[in-house]
Amino acid sequence: MKAIMYHYVQRYNYNMPYFNFLDVSEFEKQILYFKNKFDFINKTDFINSIKNCEPIDGVILTFDDGLKCHFKYVLPTLIKYDLFGIFYIPTFYFNNHKLINVHRIHYLIGTFDIKILTDYLYEVLPKDFISPEYIYAYEGKTYKRQNLLEEVKYFKQILNYHIKSEYRDDVLDKLMAKFCDNEKKLKSNYYLNINDIKKLHSSGMLVGSHSVNHPVMSKLNEKEQIFEIESSFKDIEMIIGDNKTRTFCYPYGGFHSFNNTTENILNKHSVLFSFNVEARDISKKDLQHNLQKLPRYDCNAFPYGKIFDYSK
Repeated sequence: MKAIMYHYVQRYNYNMPYFNFLDVSEFEKQILYFKNKFDFINKTDFINSIKNCEPIDGVILTFDDGLKCHFKYVLPTLIKYDLFGIFYIPTFYFNNHKLINVHRIHYLIGTFDIKILTDYLYEVLPKDFISPEYIYAYEGKTYKRQNLLEEVKYFKQILNYHIKSEYRDDVLDKLMAKFCDNEKKLKSNYYLNINDIKKLHSSGMLVGSHSVNHPVMSKLNEKEQIFEIESSFKDIEMIIGDNKTRTFCYPYGGFHSFNNTTENILNKHSVLFSFNVEARDISKKDLQHNLQKLPRYDCNAFPYGKIFDYSK
């Protein structure tokens, strides 16, 4: 049983010349590849396999971050081939006019020259911005799967992992004020809206939580983690009117991104299963013992999953 992870599935945007994404045509080719090579698992059989701890042959598709392109391009493709997908949504953007911080970073490095961004970043970073604790905790554990320019990797590491938590929002506010004319308008076209989410649910898709703020969960204390999980499910279930199949996936992914506290909270909140990022099949042992850290492949591990990278 294979779970596949996707993020941006869209077409090239000339206003964002360095943006990384999977082209829509390649996505459809990959769908056909999976259908011919492995076939797909329907939603009922997949949920039963989770509950019965019995993996079955086939593929399931997952889509992270609540992106507008999932409604515009992914949903029609899934309907065309009579497939279901699992859509993981971070709920911060429901009640805010900003992009979520991780997507602010995607927007910036996808739109502007990395040297210009880095030069300004150093202008606005406080002198004591680095957290030695975070440097030690995440050293060598981040962006190992991504073929990034070193300058881009460093920019992302600073803002996602190494910067002290109390500085991150302020620094990204300054970057967005400098490089984005209208973040509110950008946000309105970036994410799924309430009606989009209702349509996903009514079309037979599963809608799960990707936290509220898309944090590195392992950097949070227990109270903060409870908020991220409880509040996100409350917001999502208010929209879809359903809490029968609770599912979660870890922001950023990888074993560094969560801890035992996270797993315990998910179990206490009746979350049926959660996804990590780990390039292997889901085994019977996983279904018996690791339901809150099921492995997922990145789509680029398979033919037609190559991310378009215009930064090189």
